[in-house]
Amino acid sequence: DGLLSPNHFYENKEHGCRLDKQGRSAFFPAWYDEAEQWLQAPIRDSLALMLGSLRQYRY
Repeated sequence: DGLLSPNHFYENKEHGCRLDKQGRSAFFPAWYDEAEQWLQAPIRDSLALMLGSLRQYRY
């Protein structure tokens, strides 16, 4: 969609190719908007598991 350009990336020997700060601030909100629905089920399942454990041990 033209959200990112090659200028949003940098490269170094330790980490390879990475998004710069400006690229991350553009990419991650857009990614989350698209991914929010498929993230909800695992988040809900994880929360249920955690709450079940808390109830079991009466925290």
